[in-house]
Amino acid sequence: MEMEIEIKFLFSTEFEQELVETINQYNFISTNSKILNNVYFDTPDLSLRKMHMGLRVRRSADSIEQTIKLSGKAMGGVHQRPEYNEPLTGTHPVLSAFRDNIWPEGCDVSALEARLIPLFSTDFERRTWLLEMSDNTLIEVAYDKGSISTNTASMALCEIELELIKGNVEQLFVVAQSIATLPQTRLSNVSKAQRGYMLADDLVFESCALSFTPLQPEMSLKTSLLSILQHGLAHIQYHEHCYMGNTDSKALVEVLSGIKFLHQNIKLYQPAFPHLLKANWIDDLHWLARSFSWTESHKVNANLLENKAIYLRKLPKSKLLVKHIQVQNSLFPDPEKCVRILTSSRYAQFILKLTQWLLQFEKQQISSENDATLLQFSSQSLTTIWNEIHVKMAHDQDLPMAHFMDNKGLFESALLTDLSFGCLFNGEDRNNYRELWLDIKQGIDALEMLEVVSDYSEYELNKEMQSEYMKWLQRKQDALLNALQQSQQQALLKEAYWVL
Repeated sequence: MEMEIEIKFLFSTEFEQELVETINQYNFISTNSKILNNVYFDTPDLSLRKMHMGLRVRRSADSIEQTIKLSGKAMGGVHQRPEYNEPLTGTHPVLSAFRDNIWPEGCDVSALEARLIPLFSTDFERRTWLLEMSDNTLIEVAYDKGSISTNTASMALCEIELELIKGNVEQLFVVAQSIATLPQTRLSNVSKAQRGYMLADDLVFESCALSFTPLQPEMSLKTSLLSILQHGLAHIQYHEHCYMGNTDSKALVEVLSGIKFLHQNIKLYQPAFPHLLKANWIDDLHWLARSFSWTESHKVNANLLENKAIYLRKLPKSKLLVKHIQVQNSLFPDPEKCVRILTSSRYAQFILKLTQWLLQFEKQQISSENDATLLQFSSQSLTTIWNEIHVKMAHDQDLPMAHFMDNKGLFESALLTDLSFGCLFNGEDRNNYRELWLDIKQGIDALEMLEVVSDYSEYELNKEMQSEYMKWLQRKQDALLNALQQSQQQALLKEAYWVL
């Protein structure tokens, strides 16, 4: 068995010469070029995938090899997974050649082999350089360009892989930092095989809400922090892939959600790990937050324009208002600028620095300055932030609209804290508690939509028309505020789901 440690980049053939020049700065002891044809196999019902295995047959000019890859982990652009390689004389897998102990208990290997079919192929030219680094470290740089194909579809492939052959993993990041400075280079947490499976299944990256972090009660504070930061990073990178595929601004809203999630957990864990604020990726995180802060306003406008602006249809001169909102949205960064951010050296360096920091933090013998268990820590964190909301919300039974708007950030922080620790507690109790608060958050979003209309109405010169706008706004605001106040009163009565 071999344990691969790789850093993967998505790249553009346009900058191939710059890549070669960057590699030539290092001492390489050999270089090679070959054509690789790879076919990935599984059963019609995807038995191997269900066992978290991948099976590939690779053919080059002078050899054929079959490989089983087991599930490992992908973080940032670093991939670590065990693999088993065996030579082949033909092009169909021979599963009996692999050692018996890699298969789950009770697996009928012969029956499995008989049902194997090809799912997709990756065919590319691979150019490699073997770099000799300090600390007796050897690193292979592989530059692949070609395609991923099924019977009905294909997509271009252009990647750079850095593999640690032997030595110090920190040297892998030295080379990666150089690669990350190249134009249109992106760290990739998605392998060729994953992209091939998506192509075979006719799947694309689609935006989705941030989920609960899969924490376990027995985890240490350090392990939980690692899991939470990896969870946030994965959400950011997933939606980076979404945006690069469809340039839908909803994906950037989710990128910002991932950024806010990281910010919130830095705040929560900093007292236990004071050095967290000194991490070399913090400034880049702030930069990324600023770069996409406009997406919240864009989302409000997009919600107003949804379904042919049906929400605004009963307003006088609604077409003029729609045009105004469309003009406002056109002033935000366009897709070309957003793509430049996501393919910029600074963004790649951010992902790389955070990934390296996580790997280093994982290995370090660091004890928390908080001796609480994870359950105690999470319970205290949830108590602190939700108590703050209770104090603000219970201050007045008939809270004005501005009070809800002013506390939007606090609501977001509390709901993000739920996403950090919610898996540690009873799911039904947790979801029941969050339901009304999520309704309140949705109501605040609706208030922001009304604020756009209110701002526009102030510039209406026709007093009669302005009066119509104000009447419409008042009706909407009164109904919404009444619903918010009722939800607030009911939410305050809910029993905390995290009390130990």
